[in-house]
Amino acid sequence: MEEAAVSSMPGNPLPVPDTLHGSLIARLDRLGSLAKEVAQVGAAIGRQFSFELLAGEATQDEPELQVAINTLIEAGLIFQHGVPPQASLLFKHALVQDAAYGTLLRAPWQALHARIADALLFKEGEKTAPEIIAHHLESAGRSFEAIAYWRVAGEEAVRRAANREAIEHFRRAVGLLETRLEGPERWRVELAILSQLGPALMSVHGWSASEIGDAVERASEIGRRLEASADIAPSIANLAAFNVHRCRLDQAEEASADLFRIAGDLEDPEIMLQAHHCVWPVQWHRGRFSRAVEHADAGLGLYEEGRSAYHRQVYFGHDPAVCALALGAAAQWALGYPERAIRRHYEAIALARRLWDSPSLAFSLFLACVSCHAPGGDAAAVFAYATELQELSEQHGYSHFQASALMFLGWALARSGEFSQGITQASDGMRILRRVEARIFMPRGYCLMAEIDFDGTPFSRRAGALDASARLRGNRRSGLPSPAPSFTRRVPAAPPRTR
Repeated sequence: MEEAAVSSMPGNPLPVPDTLHGSLIARLDRLGSLAKEVAQVGAAIGRQFSFELLAGEATQDEPELQVAINTLIEAGLIFQHGVPPQASLLFKHALVQDAAYGTLLRAPWQALHARIADALLFKEGEKTAPEIIAHHLESAGRSFEAIAYWRVAGEEAVRRAANREAIEHFRRAVGLLETRLEGPERWRVELAILSQLGPALMSVHGWSASEIGDAVERASEIGRRLEASADIAPSIANLAAFNVHRCRLDQAEEASADLFRIAGDLEDPEIMLQAHHCVWPVQWHRGRFSRAVEHADAGLGLYEEGRSAYHRQVYFGHDPAVCALALGAAAQWALGYPERAIRRHYEAIALARRLWDSPSLAFSLFLACVSCHAPGGDAAAVFAYATELQELSEQHGYSHFQASALMFLGWALARSGEFSQGITQASDGMRILRRVEARIFMPRGYCLMAEIDFDGTPFSRRAGALDASARLRGNRRSGLPSPAPSFTRRVPAAPPRTR
């Protein structure tokens, strides 16, 4: 029962009008000191708490404790379920919990949280959620211990694909680390947490959002201060991923070269796998499809499903084999081998489903859309993949994948004759792409918009979308390939003017 949600913990009180807050405190005062103390202890534990834990931290003996509880129940402030000592108690409203907690002075407040933390740490049997323990350790001023538990809470959330929750836990750990002096001891812990925070952020916000840049650049900065080791590899790889999606392909290639060097020096096949993982998207975006396939195949040769499971928690936010299969499939399609591509796409999606990893599944569905949209594409297949991608993105809050899903849905709808709805969907997707700063995907977005507009808008608008795409792809610093000739040849010359 101690596994109440962190949001039920005090520490972020709801905004309450002063009159209501004063009224709640006055009600507690009128109930007497024993009932008020029990309310304070319960509020420190959480909105929901067990009789057993309350009895261990309250100063009253059991008969007095039951009298105080009954007083609070009769006053309508708490509910009781079950019979002591197995009973559980619940504040009627979070405002009541906040009011009771707010009456505690700082010194007894910290001491109470310390006792609760120790009770939970040494509690036998039922496991307490690590974020609950972390909260009490932090409130007790035991920040170093709290950091470890916030990290564990983040790791458990990642394994459940609850990446937004993981981000909050990892950020709590990093926030506590920032209060400690700079030095190797802090850097090693901070690097380990940032290496997990980066992929969680990538899963939620895409690979190019500014908050991801902050995390991966800080991790890379710390990595440069420490001796070369396997521990710094994730920071290098995640910075490379960020640079790829910011169209800084040269910098991404430099990072991958560092990973190849570290993997060779340490003779570490797992870092070698991630070195290839850094390279194959760079080669894909440069239009070097054969080389992308070579690196993807080399990565698959190093991958072992059980041993490599932790990779998606610290590198890129998705599974490397799913990425190799899916991007390799898209490259095979571009090289003119559709049967190979289809087989690899099926394998990528099947692996992502078997792993129960939603970011990897979203990535595989996105690249299936890319291939099925290829010149002369299959609108029905694109619609099916994009629909599942849209549902998955909405469920988990994947803004970047939601943008792509909307654009591919718009294209498929336009192909079926629903031009107005198609343009609306694709335009919504483009707005999200701009918001999340997904520069590497903007050329494809403009090409999709031009295709959607092709049959229903003036030539000048079609040409404008293509010109925008061409300008992005013609940026030599980005290293992006030119627009596919098979698409640009479909745009006719401007219609002649009529007299």
